[in-house]
Amino acid sequence: MKNNTSKKLMLIGLILVLTGFIILKTEIIGIKLIQYILISLGCGLFGQGASDILSKKAMKNHPDILKQQEIVQNDERNLAIRDKCKSKAYDMMTLSMGVLMVSYALMDTNFEILISFVVVYLFIHFYCIFLRFKYEKEM
Repeated sequence: MKNNTSKKLMLIGLILVLTGFIILKTEIIGIKLIQYILISLGCGLFGQGASDILSKKAMKNHPDILKQQEIVQNDERNLAIRDKCKSKAYDMMTLSMGVLMVSYALMDTNFEILISFVVVYLFIHFYCIFLRFKYEKEM
């Protein structure tokens, strides 16, 4: 990732975290889940940007290690292994999230928690369908 993109991620993450804490402190009625989603997304984006910047600074003085790392990441065998692992993990995630949603529904859990699981589950599957159509057109 480019350094500029990493800085943007850090800034967006910081803004999301601050917005989440502001909403949390003002206790706006009707917004119970949004502040926690904003804080968690902000922490994730900030961490991603910070780790990119720190790893680039650490590798700046060691170009030989950087070159070796690029070779390992772009090796065809490693790419095939990584893709197969992602495929198996996606299958496991689909099954486990489905079971989790049904079990939460049977336990009569809070509606906001259940709907957040359903939204994430559907988003992942619609994204998978979108990518399938995209790759079928390309290949």
